[in-house]
Amino acid sequence: MKFDAVFFDLYNTLLHFNFSILPEVNFKGQRLPTTSVEVHRKFEGKFKANIPYRRFLDEFLGSMAVITRIRKQEDREVTCLERFQVLCKQLDLDTQAAEFMTQVHMDEMFRTMYCPGNTKILLDGLSDTPLILASNFDHAPTVRRALHSFDLERRFEKIFISDEVGCRKPGQKFFEIILEKSGYDPTHCLYVGDDAEDDVRGAVREGFQVAWLVEGEESEDPPVAPCWIIRDLLEVLDIVESCAEGEV
Repeated sequence: MKFDAVFFDLYNTLLHFNFSILPEVNFKGQRLPTTSVEVHRKFEGKFKANIPYRRFLDEFLGSMAVITRIRKQEDREVTCLERFQVLCKQLDLDTQAAEFMTQVHMDEMFRTMYCPGNTKILLDGLSDTPLILASNFDHAPTVRRALHSFDLERRFEKIFISDEVGCRKPGQKFFEIILEKSGYDPTHCLYVGDDAEDDVRGAVREGFQVAWLVEGEESEDPPVAPCWIIRDLLEVLDIVESCAEGEV
């Protein structure tokens, strides 16, 4: 069966992060790459604050833990701005600083993003197939910036970002929204992603034929079985070709 469309996850599937370029700090006996060094430095310079970095780091990581719990409990997206509003509240700061911190943090995140060569080879090979992007990310402008910078935006028929959708994978509402707006029957579509929970469980539940991208060793078993486990993104071309020819 020829696929009507191919749905892609974005981060750690088509685009990747190189967190090794970020400053590292010692945290609980581990070296942790973090944007917090630059956020703290620029925040102190702009707002003439005097908050010790170690306290800032504790609340920086604590704010992430807060929103992670909310995301898991509610399957809704908590934006990056909301995260830094939580941080400002914990530090007794005016929440106007949250917008500044968000921008600095996202500039640092953008700096770590890169597009592997196989991504464009794959998308070129699928130029005759409608492509849909379905991404979890808490700051849509940064996703759009990355897609434009790496010349990927034009390749997708529809782009769905959790920050704009308002909810996240693997939540059913996220998939219901993107399927309604894209107009595709998931049983006639391929979904490609790297996350066992967000991508595999969510997409299989909705009826997609799923290819799970595992680069390196599998760290966990998927909660439900995908149709394919792939080690290289370019294997998607073989899947699409084989299905179109009725070989699978």
